Amino acid sequence: MMMKNILKAGLVSLVIAVSADANICTAKQIDAMKANNLSQKQIDKLCKTKKQEKKKQVKTKTKAKNSVKIKNQKTTKVKENQTSNRKGLYVGGNYGISWVNKTREKSYFLIDVLFPLKDNIQPKFDAGSYSSVLVGYQINSHIALDIERITYKNDLKEIDISGHIKETYDDYDGYIDTATYMLNINYIFGSYDMVAPYISFGLGQTNMDLKFTQNDGNNTITYDDNFASMSFAFGVDFYINDNISIGVQARKLGTVGKRLSVEYSDSEHGEDTIIDMDMDILAIGAKIKF
Repeated sequence: MMMKNILKAGLVSLVIAVSADANICTAKQIDAMKANNLSQKQIDKLCKTKKQEKKKQVKTKTKAKNSVKIKNQKTTKVKENQTSNRKGLYVGGNYGISWVNKTREKSYFLIDVLFPLKDNIQPKFDAGSYSSVLVGYQINSHIALDIERITYKNDLKEIDISGHIKETYDDYDGYIDTATYMLNINYIFGSYDMVAPYISFGLGQTNMDLKFTQNDGNNTITYDDNFASMSFAFGVDFYINDNISIGVQARKLGTVGKRLSVEYSDSEHGEDTIIDMDMDILAIGAKIKF
């Protein structure tokens, strides 16, 4: 009989212990422990084991949660680094269309008063071709610097000499041909996996070759000189991967503080103010990072 009670007590204790480890140590179970002659010390030990196990599980869950958080942070960091990996030396180019957007309507009023017979030459141009090549360095995810050589050429459409319109098909042939060296600073917005919009500001120098010739060959208007230029552009690059991108760009390119003065062979005064260069440009391009 005693052996039977001992086995029963042991079996009950085992069930209670397993139940405690399973975090189901209730008041009813504690009463059952007492009914089976378990001491308070044994009961406290079992319940303490239950509490410790619960803390251990909470700690494990917290650790797992923190591990997921760290993993997500690392994933985010990897994405940021993917954009940052675009840092470094790159080459590129653009090709598009250029328009001469603005010409000076009239020379200054004071000059008109002092030289009322002074010829005023105003050309208008057809849309022309635009191209550029560049080499640059992306410093970080947002800033890139590059040096660019820009060329564009526009054929003469018509020319106004002292209010007289000369059409190119029966009076004048001509063109404007330029080469510009520009230093650009580019600001890239945000951190994108594929799309990177940017703005660009540039300063540089332009060499312009301009020539208008009357069809009978009697009169010519020429200009061949350098002047300071600046540009402002907005564009979007689409990254095929971190090393190759294609993009579109809208650009404004103009002179800095100088109007162009040309020689006109039929003019009494020899030189005539002609235009402030102001170009509108739309282009597509590509960049390759080394």
